[in-house]
Amino acid sequence: MRSITLILALSCLLLAAAPLAAQNTIFVDPVNGSDVTGDGSASNPYQSLTHALSTNPLPGTTVELRSGPYNSTHETFPITLRDRISIRPGTGQFPVFDGDNADAVIQVDTDITQALTVSFFQIVDCKVGLRVNAGQRVAGLTVSDTLFENFTQAGVQMALNTGQNTVTVRNCDFVGNGADFGVFLSAEGSSGAALFAGAVEDCSILDCDTGIQLAASGGADVGDDFSLRRNNIEGHTLAGITLSAQPGVGNGSFNSALVQGNQIKGDGATATPEIGLQIAAQFLFGSAQTAQVDARILYNAVFNNHTNVFLSTSNQVGGGEVNITSAFTGNTITGASSSGIVFAVSNPAALRPNASPNFGDLAVAPSGSSGRNTIQGNGTFEMVLDGDMQNVIKAENNFWNQNSSVAILNRIQTNGALPPSVIGFLSSSANVSTSPQEIPERTATAVNVRAPSGFRFVDNPDDDSAIGQLLALVGQALVEAFVFDNGSGLQFTSPMLAEGDHDITIVNPGGQTAAGTLRVVASGGGGGSGSGMCVVASAAHGGYDAPEVRVLRRLRDDYLLMTPAGRAFTRSYYAHGPALAGFIAERPLARAATRAALAPPVAVARALLAWNAGQRFAAGVALLGLVLFLVRRRR
Repeated sequence: MRSITLILALSCLLLAAAPLAAQNTIFVDPVNGSDVTGDGSASNPYQSLTHALSTNPLPGTTVELRSGPYNSTHETFPITLRDRISIRPGTGQFPVFDGDNADAVIQVDTDITQALTVSFFQIVDCKVGLRVNAGQRVAGLTVSDTLFENFTQAGVQMALNTGQNTVTVRNCDFVGNGADFGVFLSAEGSSGAALFAGAVEDCSILDCDTGIQLAASGGADVGDDFSLRRNNIEGHTLAGITLSAQPGVGNGSFNSALVQGNQIKGDGATATPEIGLQIAAQFLFGSAQTAQVDARILYNAVFNNHTNVFLSTSNQVGGGEVNITSAFTGNTITGASSSGIVFAVSNPAALRPNASPNFGDLAVAPSGSSGRNTIQGNGTFEMVLDGDMQNVIKAENNFWNQNSSVAILNRIQTNGALPPSVIGFLSSSANVSTSPQEIPERTATAVNVRAPSGFRFVDNPDDDSAIGQLLALVGQALVEAFVFDNGSGLQFTSPMLAEGDHDITIVNPGGQTAAGTLRVVASGGGGGSGSGMCVVASAAHGGYDAPEVRVLRRLRDDYLLMTPAGRAFTRSYYAHGPALAGFIAERPLARAATRAALAPPVAVARALLAWNAGQRFAAGVALLGLVLFLVRRRR
């Protein structure tokens, strides 16, 4: 009896506690809810997010918001996020946070120890939309699918000076109307502090002085697992993206972010001195520590700015190294009203090179993996150097839209510095060949395309990006191409094609074009590599569709491939045909001689194809008799 009583008592306690553990969602309705009589349930929601968070919800709780205005009438700004409490709108709901010019609408003022998501908001009329105050460690904050509008300082602003931080801003729109920053992220203030991982990605940032500022200072770092990707930035008056590093007194700072697939578009007006991408490494007075920006700059489109790319260093006597060592690959840097790439550097400490970005270095393995930037069509100069530079800039393996090193260097202002290395400059167009040279009709086939010397393919490997993508067409069909790491070739799977010659057109993101032909043969005519007699005849007669070539194709398909001996002959011919065809195609006399040599087989083939079955049988018997007669005579 005592056991039964104990079990019943425990059951009652569990039932009493169950609602507290089970209520993982709190509801807020600014129009129909109440902070006085509401209990946060779906049927009796609170009126304000401020009040909902003040009820000390359990970790793992989600606060679900309904449509309506969240303003200073019922909210207390800034609203402070709590660790492990996610905030989101309900299905089909559109909450609008009107800050009424508050310093910040939402802030983080405590450590975030696990993933926390803020999503699908509209935040308007404030100085800062979402702010992380200094002193907090943020282990996993995601801000997504949110519209920030009419802010004056920053849409998102974070000062990260404690521990390893992971922050993601994704698929957000920022409309600043002259605000200082769209997104300002700063790893700052102490050794060991870092913006370790995360991203600003898939965002649109309009009409801010600076679109994105990413800074490492005071001994803190931005790690190489943090990225700026697939953002569209326009309407900036200072810079689209700024990357910077400044050391602390006792520790250096490194900015190693990945910057990939962004579009940074200026207004094209000479009166607005905006910069597309700005990279700055700066000294700290009294510090002998290193400041270094070694960010990877990949497949971005930076165009129509006053200056598209601006690289600056500042140094002092006795100061530490101040370096820009960023690698640029596959970027399109065009249409600047002033200059494409500009250096503004100070005389480096102890004659150390302090501005040595890699715009393309053919000595880096694999050969050609760096560079492949399009640097052309910029106003006064493609590149402007600074007289204080102590090193040679590597700008090899790039597209300059010029046909000689002299012409390229004429578009570069050195100001007394050593001229850059521009060897291995690339052509704006090329003719390409395929392997295999022929494929069977109506069969999806893997095709390799090899870039000739002096040309390279460029393609952003981030398939989610619309920027930096190569375009490949076979006939009128768009195909997906895989580009080799160094751009020396690509592979695609052919669509189902009819017999004949099909144009291949490949366009780099910088506008360079490669063209070629893919030959498709009748299904019975493959027999192996798809080369051989038809290739030789095509070279001699000037085309795959020449009448003589069509006759020989039918002879091959209808006769040679029908017998073991004929197939053996065809395979042997295939093994040597492509090389022979290449020799013939380049020599008029060889083409004429080959046409003459092929005339008898073509005549025989025409006769055979024109005869009926009885005539072919009679010809075969006569041929057999002739062979036997010749054999007997030799005996």
